[in-house]
Amino acid sequence: MNTKKTIVTFLIILLSVTTIYGLIQSFRKIGVQNSGLPSKMEVFISVSGKFSILYPSNWVATETPYGNHGDMTTIVIIGNPGFGTSYPRIEIARKEFFDQNIENVKEWGISQKMRFGFIEETDLELRELNSENTIVYEYLYHPDNASGEKIKRCLDYYVFYDTWGYVFNFCSDNKQWEGTKNTFIEMIESISFIE
Repeated sequence: MNTKKTIVTFLIILLSVTTIYGLIQSFRKIGVQNSGLPSKMEVFISVSGKFSILYPSNWVATETPYGNHGDMTTIVIIGNPGFGTSYPRIEIARKEFFDQNIENVKEWGISQKMRFGFIEETDLELRELNSENTIVYEYLYHPDNASGEKIKRCLDYYVFYDTWGYVFNFCSDNKQWEGTKNTFIEMIESISFIE
């Protein structure tokens, strides 16, 4: 009799855990595929960053005057508030560079990303966005597995304004890339700096 109770209790617990795990996986899949796009675009003006950028109106744009998790260079985060995911996401950081060398801005941007994972270079499809003072860099980002994050596809836009080097880091889940890439390009093309 005790054995039957134990077996029934074990089966109920196993069924409960399996059901909860399945629900969590379903919600993750919904969140990964729901980028919130397409969406009408609206203008975000960063007072502290001295720039404006278009972004999807159903995403959230937030200035981060006190940085992001100890990184005081991150000044804005824009992202999809969709359930179960924090991607696609744009993080914007800036740092003063007196040498005006755009390669130094790229090196700094990559080092910021490599603190929590590693980068795998991809074929750059967007060379036409490069200029003397800008670089576009596309890559796969492999976060350290401690956080459980999946591989991200990213597009960084490095640019100078005055003595400031800016990194506009656009990332999405790999599955979202085809649906977010054109929005990211539209956002890059909309960036303008204000006095």
